[in-house]
Amino acid sequence: MLKKPFVLVALPFLVIGVLLLVVSLFLGGALFWIGLIVSIVVILLGVVFLVVAATSADKPSTKLLASGQQAPATVLELTPPAGGDLNANPQVRYLLGVDGPLGPRQVELTQATPQMFLRKVHEGSVLPVRVDRSNPDVVLIDWARASAVLDGTVPNMDL
Repeated sequence: MLKKPFVLVALPFLVIGVLLLVVSLFLGGALFWIGLIVSIVVILLGVVFLVVAATSADKPSTKLLASGQQAPATVLELTPPAGGDLNANPQVRYLLGVDGPLGPRQVELTQATPQMFLRKVHEGSVLPVRVDRSNPDVVLIDWARASAVLDGTVPNMDL
């Protein structure tokens, strides 16, 4: 998902840039060239903001996987994918019982689930998650560790 503030800034730049370009087409002489240059610069700024929005979309999850506290979570409910995919991985809604740093709590989470886990994860499955230390309601399933847990090569208590 794109970062909303960057998109909100990018859209006016793009619209104004296109409008300046259209207006400059009707001007003659030096005003045409000035309008053309200004519109190109404004459009390029809009494109830069969109690129920043697109490239910064995954950073919070990457940060959470690196620095979040490890905890076990039991799948209480899961809603199968309804067609929303992220990089060919279906978006699944989970209700998890997380045994996190502030004690047990229920957390709702929608996360892309790798295809290989779709048949392995069910209600009652215990998955390794990462919990945000500053906001324990922010949780992310650690699919890299989940592989070993779901395959039985790592016991659930070693989460």
